Amino acid sequence: MAVHNTPKPIDMVLERLRGVKRSSNGYTALCPAHDDQNQSLSIGEGEDGRVLLYCHAGCSTEDIVRALGLQMSDLFPQKTRHNRPKLTVEELAKAKGFPTDFLRGLGVVQGIDGVQITYKLRDGSLAKQQRTRLSLTTEPRFKWVGGGGSPIPYGLWMLERMRSKSESLVLVEGESDAWTLWYYGIPALGIPGATMAHTLEAEHIGPFEKLYIYQEPDRGGKTFVNKLLKRLVELGWNKEVRIVAALDGYKDPNDIHRARANEFKAIWTDMMTKAKPVDLGEAKASARTSNAVPIVEVSFNLTDLGNAKRLVKRHGQDIRYCHPWEKWLVWDGTRWVFDTTGEVHRRAKDTVASIYAEAAEEGLSEKERAEIA
Repeated sequence: MAVHNTPKPIDMVLERLRGVKRSSNGYTALCPAHDDQNQSLSIGEGEDGRVLLYCHAGCSTEDIVRALGLQMSDLFPQKTRHNRPKLTVEELAKAKGFPTDFLRGLGVVQGIDGVQITYKLRDGSLAKQQRTRLSLTTEPRFKWVGGGGSPIPYGLWMLERMRSKSESLVLVEGESDAWTLWYYGIPALGIPGATMAHTLEAEHIGPFEKLYIYQEPDRGGKTFVNKLLKRLVELGWNKEVRIVAALDGYKDPNDIHRARANEFKAIWTDMMTKAKPVDLGEAKASARTSNAVPIVEVSFNLTDLGNAKRLVKRHGQDIRYCHPWEKWLVWDGTRWVFDTTGEVHRRAKDTVASIYAEAAEEGLSEKERAEIA
């Protein structure tokens, strides 16, 4: 009996393209979605067998697939096609407060198991590691796909364009904050995680004269800033660095955008004006004797008001109190709902626990920690 092997998705795509040539990250070809005289289409293969497409002329993945006479599901191995996506581009765009076309224009496309976020190198070619967002709230929210190599900062292909507009660059954590600042024309680079400062290279920031680092109001935000400053010391950065503190009640730029889009530019300008400078000379001296790098801390008084501010800093983006209704509301990832499960109480307990943890980090004794927490 003859055995019929199912062709790999990338083979099926390549056989329909013209002008296919091998490249360092896969293949290039003439894009079928526009009148192409150059190899403007990059084709790669993820480690799970999916096909990665990027047109340097701006054609969407959907248009390319349609021009090939295929469907989006044809970009994935058959064994995964029956799975329903956990998240769609439309749902992600709505949750983050953007028009769907805005995200699609940045290479955010629908995948079989979630939303594919296209990572590109400075020359616009596809990076070896690509990221998929699986969910808005439940873990795991992301996964990396691709063959070999390590993740890179998000937005490298926009660096030259951003430098032509400004001498300053904002370093933020993740893609959604980069999208937010780009939406308002603000140059930004997304570091894909609080512990991935090592992905930043000197060539990424060299053209800029000033760096701003956004610090989220939680322990992760402190880690993010601390590791980035240490990385800047390693890279020999000797220009200006400032820390942008979070706005009271909001975790990150995207939170502000979703809640106060009409005021965003004025709010952000004020936050940038108040950004505190960091003395990297002191940081270099500190790095010679320890792994610690001095960073700008956000501190609060040990009072009920101070503790309330702590709660807002840690969880304000996800909780609201409605005085007319005399009820707490919580954000479930897509909408505000009444807190019927005690979520606000749990977050308040988490905040109290964080005070004790902060005291431990400051080197206080057990007795002193007990007194303040």
